[in-house]
Amino acid sequence: MRAAVLITAFFIVVALVWALHPPLSSHFAVQQFARADVDLRSCEATLRRAGDAALPALRQGLRSDSAQTRLQCARILALRGEREGDECLLELLSQHGRNESDTVGSQAERYLLAAWEMRDGPDAASRQRVLQAHSGNDAERQRDEDPAQHVDAR
Repeated sequence: MRAAVLITAFFIVVALVWALHPPLSSHFAVQQFARADVDLRSCEATLRRAGDAALPALRQGLRSDSAQTRLQCARILALRGEREGDECLLELLSQHGRNESDTVGSQAERYLLAAWEMRDGPDAASRQRVLQAHSGNDAERQRDEDPAQHVDAR
């Protein structure tokens, strides 16, 4: 009788460990994105293996204080076809623009274009309009929205 209880307890523990491993390893992988010495391929492989179990960790990563964590989580979500990924990449592009000294914006643009290519996203003209709308500075956006208010003084 005691052996049967121990065997049952053992199988319950194994089942719990098996069920909790993907979500826990996903959270750990997402936390690693903020580190400067992160192995991106290893973290991405962990998240890929976790499949749908990684979605809560990736979505939580979109709210991170680290721009790199948000960028990597948004990239993976966008590649999976999740709308939150596209939205976060567009937000990062808006915040950081196409500034050479700040690579987050250019990476966000590159990741978004790659996700759209993979998913057969918007056509080229629509992509360009979306990217321009999200990457210019406020003065450029205002001028584009209402050119009558911004007359060249020649």
